[in-house]
Amino acid sequence: MRALASLAAVAFLQAQPPDSCAPKFAVASIHPHQQQPGSYIGFSAEHGTVRAIRTNLKLLIMGSYDVHEFQVSGGPGWIDREWYDIAAKADDDAKDQNVMLMMRCLLADRFKLAFHREKQEQTVFELAVAKNGPRIHKSAPDAAYSMRLSAGGIMTATAMGMSDFVNWLSSAVHRPVTDKTGLAGGFDIKLEWTPDGAEPDADGTRAPSIFTALQEQLGLRLESRKAPVEVLVIDHAERPGEN
Repeated sequence: MRALASLAAVAFLQAQPPDSCAPKFAVASIHPHQQQPGSYIGFSAEHGTVRAIRTNLKLLIMGSYDVHEFQVSGGPGWIDREWYDIAAKADDDAKDQNVMLMMRCLLADRFKLAFHREKQEQTVFELAVAKNGPRIHKSAPDAAYSMRLSAGGIMTATAMGMSDFVNWLSSAVHRPVTDKTGLAGGFDIKLEWTPDGAEPDADGTRAPSIFTALQEQLGLRLESRKAPVEVLVIDHAERPGEN
């Protein structure tokens, strides 16, 4: 979903009725995904063409409006359980920066999505340096940014700044995270933890929680507090008709 979120750096546009929404894709097809649960999830958006494999409405909302899962509330129960394949293409002269606006129109048109925004008090986290100092290393000056997630809770990154790290961390802990470390520049980071609900390894061992792993492996800690968080509340959504 990174490509989807990176294209969403445009002004927020509330979902509108289909007859007033613009710009739109020239052609778009949506079909129920036919493979078994656990199959590959993919998304690409370039040159005015969007292809999504095994996506759901909640993921589409998150990407199209650049929000995390904890910022989407309400709606029918199927929005994160029913999977779709999507292929859409804009006119040849469309600009890539309009793709996310077109995705928003697609959601309003085909899923009949309507929503409002409101502030809700939630637990939020601040990422700070632990008592004994950070245990992360600066990347080489010419290092290129990369980030990889492995099954079971392993994240490795090169030349990752704290802004990117807390953005990823927000998804990992399902809460907003802000950077209070004061650390600048890019870092080489490796973090191993046990995601919520994961089973122990075959030998019965398990990695620590992400909170413990941050402190023990990176010398960072998460401090919690209550704060208002902007949430997208779904007022209406319908299953799309195929075409």
